[in-house]
Amino acid sequence: MSEDTELEMGRNYYSQILQSQSVYDDSRIQNYVQSIGDSLAKTSHRSNLIYRFTVLDSPEVNAFALPGGYIFINRGLMAYLSTEEELAAVLGHEIGHVTARHSVRQISQAQLLNIVSYAVASKAGSAAGDLPNIASGALVAGYGRDRETSS
Repeated sequence: MSEDTELEMGRNYYSQILQSQSVYDDSRIQNYVQSIGDSLAKTSHRSNLIYRFTVLDSPEVNAFALPGGYIFINRGLMAYLSTEEELAAVLGHEIGHVTARHSVRQISQAQLLNIVSYAVASKAGSAAGDLPNIASGALVAGYGRDRETSS
């Protein structure tokens, strides 16, 4: 997948998330997280990207990255962090997913798997009708241990 396609995909997913999730309403926190993220992103292997770091107003302990440099961290995870260094570690980990293009690979694999699964399901009949959903769901459920470790 080209970088232009990756950036467009990231913008689309970013918009969808902003429509479905609440952004944490504290500009001081948002600016702080963006500042820490910007400092880290400058030293990444893809420093040419414009990274966007957004704190979501969710109690879940989670952070995730989208294609093209869109990184989210939930308020719930922020509450567990005690130091700026811990925040930097989380953001750095997510930047690692962006630089390694994990989400791009994951999405590309899911698209390929859907094509193959639909072909198999159409040959096998209705009994295999859920195969595409099960297979792609398993793939996109997470990056997998190998990608988490490399980030």
